[in-house]
Amino acid sequence: MTFDNDHNGRLGPHEFKEAELMLAGQKEVAFFYSDYPDEYLHDIKKYIENGKFESFQIEADNGLIVWTPGAKEKAVRLVELVR
Repeated sequence: MTFDNDHNGRLGPHEFKEAELMLAGQKEVAFFYSDYPDEYLHDIKKYIENGKFESFQIEADNGLIVWTPGAKEKAVRLVELVR
């Protein structure tokens, strides 16, 4: 994982590192608005298709919530918060 020096070793929101963090077990749930670049969502969608991540599409906001196995309750809570 690489860090941007401007963040003093911390990732800011929307750094396009969600899949990497989720695979490393450092993040359980991620939310993506519909305006995320397709090339970035390609990896996320690949992990959804192969069963590494699960997802839920939010129709009203056209957003996508993705979670790792065992984090469904957190994802459902995020859906509630987003709505």
